[in-house]
Amino acid sequence: MRVGIVGAGSIGNHLAYSARKLNWEVTVFDRDTEALSRFKEDIFPSRYGRFDSEIVLKNSEDLSHANLGSFEMILIGTPPDTHLDVLRIAVKLKPRAIFIEKPFCPPTESQIFESKHLIEQNSSIDFFCGYNHRLSLVTRTLLDSIQLTDPHLLALEVNWLESWDGILRAHPWIGGPGETYLGSTEKGGGALFEHSHGLDLWIQISKALGLGLPNELRADMKIVKSEKENTDYDECVKVEIVTDKGFSGEINQDVLTNPSKKEVKVLCKNHRFLAAYGKEGHDSLRCEPTNGTSGGFSLDLEKPRPTDFDTELALIDKIMSKKLQTAPTINIDALSGLYTAYVAKRAVDSSKLGTSVQIDSKEWELL
Repeated sequence: MRVGIVGAGSIGNHLAYSARKLNWEVTVFDRDTEALSRFKEDIFPSRYGRFDSEIVLKNSEDLSHANLGSFEMILIGTPPDTHLDVLRIAVKLKPRAIFIEKPFCPPTESQIFESKHLIEQNSSIDFFCGYNHRLSLVTRTLLDSIQLTDPHLLALEVNWLESWDGILRAHPWIGGPGETYLGSTEKGGGALFEHSHGLDLWIQISKALGLGLPNELRADMKIVKSEKENTDYDECVKVEIVTDKGFSGEINQDVLTNPSKKEVKVLCKNHRFLAAYGKEGHDSLRCEPTNGTSGGFSLDLEKPRPTDFDTELALIDKIMSKKLQTAPTINIDALSGLYTAYVAKRAVDSSKLGTSVQIDSKEWELL
């Protein structure tokens, strides 16, 4: 498969490495010649042992002038506030699939709905969004375990708490969040959008277990603003959600906690589940019986960071080659990823207003 990857940063390296494992032909585009050089001489070889000479590196301008159908898939791994601009170019090239890294876009309603329009108007293209923790074995095992043993949910809480340290270690050329979109909530950074895996998992788990989609939410964001450091972002956020089926729960995200705590906590009628993500290259799942019930268990699952990207590209490959016998319980389709951005945008609105806000489900009937 001929693949174009837009963005030569950390995500672009991960995507290129996973794509090459599938023996895809990879071209990486970036408008910054330094980023292309860093990709070849530093990031890729330091992570994966050596640079893969089969990867072609080009300036982003070359993508704008590419021929129709030059690529079967285009993967967008640039900052979220640039995704829409790249998406406009990508759809004109008519690939078979387009992948957009999370968060899909910043909290700008016009960008959200233009992106939605582009997806709906290009039905010949399969669109995906990079919420890869949906596909983790621990997430799938959690859902299966709940459905098989105790499907009566009482509470669902997701915590995605991680300091900037991990991100900055993966991007050593960045001096701090103020040098990138990370230091701006309006550009798609901050705890709410950058760590939106937490919000996304809550939405997807609620939907998969038949508990409905968000109908109302209330959010409280703590904003850090510094002209000197060029920052204006939420360092922590709490989101409380009520679904259209009356189920309620909460999500907590921050850019402060070290060591990180990424977890899904589920309380059922007779069991308590805890799924933990990314602890020293491992995910884990623990089930504890309550109310005198028996039958708990504990699983430890090795998962190096590249596996996240291997899993999502492997799924896309199966979908495109029609190798799937049945649709997965949780997919990484782009409209659902864009919906997460929409819910996050309403969380921003709620925090600014200091009150609960409604989620307009009519705009998302395809979900």
